[in-house]
Amino acid sequence: MHGGTIDLLFERALDAVIGMDLAGRVIAWNASAEDTFGWSKDEAMGQFLSELIIPQSLREAHQVGLKKYLDTGEGPVLNTRINISAVHRDGHEFPIELSIIPVPGDQGTVFYGFLRSLQEQEHYRRQIGRRASEAEMLLGLSEQMMSAESADSMARYALRKVCEATGWPVGHLYVGDDPADPQRLLPSQVWYTASPKFDRVISHSATFVFERGEGLPGRAWAEDDVVVIADINSDGHFLRAEGFKELGLVSGFAFPVREAGRVVAIMEFFSEQPPSDATDLETFARTISGHVSVALERKNAAQRREILSRELAHRVGNSLAVLASIFRRCYRISETKEELRDRFEPRLMAIGNVHNLLTGDKVRSLTLKDLLDDALNLIPEAEKIRLSGPDLVVRNAAASALALVLHELTTNSLKHGAAQTDGAEIVVHWSLVGMDRLRFEWLESSKHNGGSTDHKGYGSVVIEAMISSSLRGSYTSELTEDGYRFAAELPASHFDLASSHS
Repeated sequence: MHGGTIDLLFERALDAVIGMDLAGRVIAWNASAEDTFGWSKDEAMGQFLSELIIPQSLREAHQVGLKKYLDTGEGPVLNTRINISAVHRDGHEFPIELSIIPVPGDQGTVFYGFLRSLQEQEHYRRQIGRRASEAEMLLGLSEQMMSAESADSMARYALRKVCEATGWPVGHLYVGDDPADPQRLLPSQVWYTASPKFDRVISHSATFVFERGEGLPGRAWAEDDVVVIADINSDGHFLRAEGFKELGLVSGFAFPVREAGRVVAIMEFFSEQPPSDATDLETFARTISGHVSVALERKNAAQRREILSRELAHRVGNSLAVLASIFRRCYRISETKEELRDRFEPRLMAIGNVHNLLTGDKVRSLTLKDLLDDALNLIPEAEKIRLSGPDLVVRNAAASALALVLHELTTNSLKHGAAQTDGAEIVVHWSLVGMDRLRFEWLESSKHNGGSTDHKGYGSVVIEAMISSSLRGSYTSELTEDGYRFAAELPASHFDLASSHS
């Protein structure tokens, strides 16, 4: 075979072909090598091969192998095919298949390497792995919808599965302050950490609240898409970098969780290593974002239905006692059958109105006073009741929960408190505290007759669930020397001033 033919085969070979002398310098570099590694032939010729394509971590082994050949005539990677990492001109590492043959010559032995990039195969391998992880997660989420005790436990499961699929050790759920119309993202207690050494990240994030576009969660919210930060230490928008750096966490990504088309939460994840393929990670995260959103939306809806169903069952069992109490009060203060009818029938209708309000997912726009009127209308003597506070519209997502709380307070008063005691009164006052809290007080001026404030009944379970979980507030309930006091603090984001809402 003529030398020209060999040169043509060498130049047109589909694999990268590289020649190296005993000093480790490049003596041959074909067109495929240019495409594979980014260095032109003119740039590569005469350079040390170790400085062009061998990763820093493998250069010492390269020098040891070359020295061993010079000393013994043998080398650990000669005349065999191995998979190893190489480095591109732009600095990124990628897998290659490599075979090296020594060729004796008049000027001494030279080496020819035949190199084939495995990036495409590695990409397909990762894609297959991602698809398997997606399928496993989808199946797991379906099972969790049936077995998980709450949406939080399902979210915790999703965090763990994403961390396991990506190899990222930390995951966290940021939640909107109002599911219907979030204004801020709040840290939750829903975390996954692969090792106790990362647990300090939980306390570090506990004080960080983000608005739209702020921090990693806020950016994912604003863009309604996956956001990947390869280096959180150099990203000026990542506000928690100092604490995360102490734990060795250098990279992060986040994706939105949607309900009814709205972003209601953000899942964020962190790693000690930068992502090997950010594009692949984004594709995976977008797919998982959709699966998690659907699963959590269905679980939340199921939880709401379960609470409403249990509440309905509770009310059916409680209705006779409530109606009997209302009837006794109406009968006591009525002088004729007509007057009794006029007093009792509106209260009977009021119970139906509250039931209608609470048994639908969609609630009409109501003010706080509307909800109080609906609940307190059960009490026959309007003169017992004094209301005071600013005119506030209750956002739809909070209306059902508030109505449940007010109805429980009214029912308790009818059975045990001021509503069934002559000369007693109910004072309800609410006010805004700063820009972010609403304070609500319910005061009864008579001692409760056989009632309980230690929250052993189902009504107290409803109040606890509505205020702590649904409304993300806090409350106290106590018997006093003068009667009964209930006080709650709720996020002001559940309300709008009536003037600004119109």
